[in-house]
Amino acid sequence: MNKPAKSADLVALYKAAEIDPRLSTEEAAEHLAQLVAERQRLTDAVERQTLLSHLSIDQGAMKIDVVPPREVIINQVLAARALLDDAENYSETPVELPPSVEMDIGTAGERYVVIIQRPGKLTPHQARRLAEAERNRISCAVLALADEQDSAAAKLLALPTIGVSDIVVAVRQAESSVRSALAARLRDLADQT
Repeated sequence: MNKPAKSADLVALYKAAEIDPRLSTEEAAEHLAQLVAERQRLTDAVERQTLLSHLSIDQGAMKIDVVPPREVIINQVLAARALLDDAENYSETPVELPPSVEMDIGTAGERYVVIIQRPGKLTPHQARRLAEAERNRISCAVLALADEQDSAAAKLLALPTIGVSDIVVAVRQAESSVRSALAARLRDLADQT
């Protein structure tokens, strides 16, 4: 049985929609429905990835609507939550723009680290500063102890030796040497921190 000939209008429509003219009207409708569904899937993907809510061209002018800032913030919060996961206080995510990426603001090849921090917790910089302050406090205490040992060693050597047995003098000298060695070792430790 022969298929009825398609009208010129229908042939023009098929051609404009890039539909094979050999398809029946039902097949063409199904093909168009698939194209519309694929277009919608791609449009949804672009919207999700670019935060565009609408993009159209009207009389040669492009019109773009972006997702409202509230939704952008919600997405950022959800991303931050995912990045923190079960981290105690922060998560670092290195970001490196390859030399081939240029955003007309001089960003090609630049590197960044994005830090997401839990509220009320220390940033890495704050934690480092606290650790440095504690290290400095301990270093000062160790140096003060070294000074005490040097002072005690000097006092031992300054004690009178007249009327004191040679053994007591030798013990004082030995103790003074030990205290001087201890002071030197304490200074070395303080320098290493």
